[in-house]
Amino acid sequence: MRGLTTAASIWMTATIGILIGVGFYFPAAVTTALTLSALTLLRWLEKKMRSEHEAQLHLRQLRNGALNEPEILELVRRHGFSATGLSAHGTDEGRYLDFKGVLTTKDSANTHRLIETLANDERFVEFALVPLGD
Repeated sequence: MRGLTTAASIWMTATIGILIGVGFYFPAAVTTALTLSALTLLRWLEKKMRSEHEAQLHLRQLRNGALNEPEILELVRRHGFSATGLSAHGTDEGRYLDFKGVLTTKDSANTHRLIETLANDERFVEFALVPLGD
């Protein structure tokens, strides 16, 4: 459901713009106030209810001796993550093997443990773990 609030905000902005364009300033002001109030309340509720943390993962390994997909999945699972959308592709004329995917965990502390593991494993030439959302 990522992006639903953004899409709704775009539609509301268009609606408010139309109201202003036709000269309905008071309804536009009321709609703006209601929209901002609803978005603020929903963001606060989402933060209170959110129980999962997501991060975009990018791993780069030398092709020779690289971990395969099941080994990557096991590595992230041992650190308390589940992975979705994992993809692999060769880069730099096949010299490197890159894995990309989205990781999900209930405990944000798992991120720090995974970073430590990746940073201390010489098989990984580069890695990135970028939080998604707020």
